[in-house]
Amino acid sequence: MEWIGRGSEKRGDPQLVLSGARSVIVLALNYWQGDLLGPNEPGRGRIARYAWGADYHEVLEPKLRELDRLLRAEGGEQRFYTDTGPALERDFGAEAGIGWHGKSTMLLNRELGTWFFLSEILTTLQLSPDPRRLSAAGAAPVASTPARRARLQLLTGSMPVFAFPT
Repeated sequence: MEWIGRGSEKRGDPQLVLSGARSVIVLALNYWQGDLLGPNEPGRGRIARYAWGADYHEVLEPKLRELDRLLRAEGGEQRFYTDTGPALERDFGAEAGIGWHGKSTMLLNRELGTWFFLSEILTTLQLSPDPRRLSAAGAAPVASTPARRARLQLLTGSMPVFAFPT
């Protein structure tokens, strides 16, 4: 698990990942396969639902490349990740309004539960953030606590962060 220490400074400063980064786009892709047993049939062992289909990195990369192409056409330079780079995806996801941090440390969404993959695109384009969604309690924006706001402002330099469901 040596990889955890690698790039820790980049996780704290998106400018070290992409000089001139001005916005973060967070994408969520649902992987719920329904209640069918699928590969978890008796005598076959148990397979996590996220692994029932094709490798999610291979599913998401073409989608991210297409978004990168569209953003490049607008003059942006990007870096994108699906748990493969120095991006604090759950924090960005919470700030974008995709969900809130549960006690399990997972990001929870009212409709999707925890059944989704997160991807992030750092871009040099200045994009307008989506309006904040409500927290699980429905009372306050997801990033409403001063500690969360301060952490994300430190991490992003007050970069706008917004959601883009796929």
